[in-house]
Amino acid sequence: LPITTTFDIEDTENDPALAFFSRYHVKYIKIPELEGALSKKTSQKDDCGCTSGDPDKVCKYFEADGTEKTTTCLEIDNGMGPLQAGIDGWNVALDSADDTFEANTNDPSKS
Repeated sequence: LPITTTFDIEDTENDPALAFFSRYHVKYIKIPELEGALSKKTSQKDDCGCTSGDPDKVCKYFEADGTEKTTTCLEIDNGMGPLQAGIDGWNVALDSADDTFEANTNDPSKS
């Protein structure tokens, strides 16, 4: 289905975009996707009974198509770090952009 989105670029409530994603897309699409993936990894780790003392424990799981796969607790942990880093990175980018925007718009010498 085609989707049309219209923006009023004159609206004072608009926030500047971040790179190739709009601020809205980062806040309401990308970060929730990363949080969902992290939550699935956390559940996978919990379901497997992973502990810090057994990183080589083998865990079975099923792909969406029903294919059985295996992984280790260490691989699950290694997959969680980049997801959390992505969430943290996007939040830092949003906060930094907000701070920069505020500093530039509230400084009379910048007008």
